[in-house]
Amino acid sequence: MFRPNSVLVLAIMFSSVLSLVPAYAQEDFATADWYHGALDRGESLRENASAIAAASGGVARAVSLPGAADMAFGYATGDEPVVAFLVRAIEVEGSYWSQAVWLAMMHALAGAKDTPAGGGTLFIAYDDAMPAWAVVPEPGDPVARQASLSAALLDMGVRAVVVIDCMERPSRLTLVAAAASRQTPLRVVKALRAAVREAGVSYSEQPIVDFYAAAGIHAGSVALEPWLMAGVPAIALESTRGDDGATIDVGVLALAIPARVVAAGSDDDVHYFRYPLPKGVVTIGDDGIVALLIGVVASLGVLLALGYPPGGRRIEREAPLLTLPVLRETLAALAQSLAAFAGAAALAGAAISALGYFGGFDSTLELLPGDWFVVLAISLRLAATLALYYTVSGLGSRLGIHGNHGRVDAAKAAMWALAINVGLAVVYLPTAVPYLVVVLALVTCTAAVSAASGPSLLFASALALPLADPRALAAVSMLPNGYTSVGESILNAGFPGIIAMAAFAAPFGLWLVAASSPIAYLRRGRKTFGFWLAGALIFALAEAVIRSWAGLA
Repeated sequence: MFRPNSVLVLAIMFSSVLSLVPAYAQEDFATADWYHGALDRGESLRENASAIAAASGGVARAVSLPGAADMAFGYATGDEPVVAFLVRAIEVEGSYWSQAVWLAMMHALAGAKDTPAGGGTLFIAYDDAMPAWAVVPEPGDPVARQASLSAALLDMGVRAVVVIDCMERPSRLTLVAAAASRQTPLRVVKALRAAVREAGVSYSEQPIVDFYAAAGIHAGSVALEPWLMAGVPAIALESTRGDDGATIDVGVLALAIPARVVAAGSDDDVHYFRYPLPKGVVTIGDDGIVALLIGVVASLGVLLALGYPPGGRRIEREAPLLTLPVLRETLAALAQSLAAFAGAAALAGAAISALGYFGGFDSTLELLPGDWFVVLAISLRLAATLALYYTVSGLGSRLGIHGNHGRVDAAKAAMWALAINVGLAVVYLPTAVPYLVVVLALVTCTAAVSAASGPSLLFASALALPLADPRALAAVSMLPNGYTSVGESILNAGFPGIIAMAAFAAPFGLWLVAASSPIAYLRRGRKTFGFWLAGALIFALAEAVIRSWAGLA
């Protein structure tokens, strides 16, 4: 029998459980209603935005940028806008959730009693299909230098642009911060991180996919690309389904963003590095990268002055850092790495064509349909590349091309090859510098010592494991030749891409040779030449079978 105090206890317990439910698990009826209204009642984005502005009592006012040909319409809240929220005006399949999120944000800011601290906002619907020459700025137009919205936003001094790109119910948001070999300024990333945390919104980042996008291997967000290419400090919000499937309250997020953007300052650091951890992301800014580079180089200078890498005999420790054998090893490693990568790609292509001719498999290189197919295909390609590396090395040994060098020479050569990679990364891919300088330090300190070389090589490989994340390798984007994945971009890389991969891998090949060889000589694969060649052929055939079969699945 229930007594009043029992009911009270149950009520308290029930309310306590409810209080533990995070804010993002609550259904945001405004967002869902606008989405279903666009689908079921045919309400247009312009009609809904106009209704919000009319009901705001003047808080949301219409804005016009005469020089921006690709702007469909827009509204502003507050003065001196610091943030612009952008959405595609064209109503095509997949765009309705983006427009619903945009409307929910506008509704929240337009209905706020006080303007959020930090400055005003712009809500702009753009038409990226509108040609730039459709509207030509007149001499008296103070806003736009060119007939584009990106130029107008830059002229206005907007500090951050948030591109809404939600293709499904936003139960969880993903911050996309790279596209077309460019990265979103770090201050914008930090501002959005702080805003979503303050709003209690479930979110995630994709640092590895963004790394590939910044490296030019992956196109990144199609919606974000034109803004970053124009130099606009933009970030994209994509949607994914959370565990509960409820729609998050994006209005709360919109209220938190302006102040966070202002507090983040105006420094445009686009060379930062993000490394994923099981819980969270480690971010190293441009200043940190420079400090790390200087610190490692200075430390290596001291270590080299003290006789590192050690060689086991005094005469080897006192030998010059760059000798003819060391230079020879460095150049040979680069040549062997290039031959291995190019040969593995050629063998895989030949095997796929042969399967298509003799076995009836589809020889066209279609998108691989699953995460693990991508990882398996790349693993087989790497195995074939390693086998070919030892094949080429063994052939050179049989022909007498290699000199009689020891492990110390290979260690020094690996150090020089890594130093070359660091120099190239500073110019072309600063986001890779932190990893390369750490590897450079490990090579210098351990590569010539057999007891430490193997574990250090395994540690360096483990640090690179996030790059093999199946979700990142299977990430799909639009390139000029159609949709493609990160994994397929790697597998089908052209000769410039093969050169880049070979240059990156050459020091690791030398390090592997040094780690697996005694101090007096290097194991080149002379006796096992046939074994490695057979392995390369088998791995290439296996890759061809997997990819051809996956294309038919």
